Amino acid sequence: MAAGLTSVRTPLTRSATSRDRRRVGRPPGPPPDPAERREAILDAAERVIRAQGPDVGMQDIAAGLGLTKPAVYRSLGDKAALSAALGRRVAKRLGERLAATLGGPGDLHGIVVAAIDVFCAFVDEDPHLYRFIVHGSKGAEPAGFQDRPLVARLAGVIATALRAALGDGADEGLADTWAYAIIGAVFSATEHWRHDPAVP
Repeated sequence: MAAGLTSVRTPLTRSATSRDRRRVGRPPGPPPDPAERREAILDAAERVIRAQGPDVGMQDIAAGLGLTKPAVYRSLGDKAALSAALGRRVAKRLGERLAATLGGPGDLHGIVVAAIDVFCAFVDEDPHLYRFIVHGSKGAEPAGFQDRPLVARLAGVIATALRAALGDGADEGLADTWAYAIIGAVFSATEHWRHDPAVP
């Protein structure tokens, strides 16, 4: 009889233990896929930053997704990590547009103007997101210029186009140097325009 009771109670005990192991506050069912949750948080972060500005708090971003702030920190980290993650995301989008523009038809002058316009259009249309990923938000330490994902990605695309234009035998380092010089000039001019937008 004692053995029979043990065989009945053991599964119940294990089931309760399994329930106890579930993190408090998490709804029942299988845990969300980490990659999907991360993308959903980044989607929400973009929406909240556009609506509330680049100095938005992590609490506001969490509320925009219906999560707690600790849940957001577990998925992404702090504000600096969020800024870097969004920078990589935007860099991918802009990098694809820039690569298509640099590889398109037309004379060199027209291609360069069109390529610069890809970046300037992003700053003009999405100023809050630009500021968040380039300068970081209030209370977050921004990365150095060359370490920012957006800068590195766009410089890489430009360097690739320059190497193709320079042809075989060109110094590899020359293309990289010119790419960062171009990016630096465009970023500096954009910052000037952002603070004094009298010029279109």
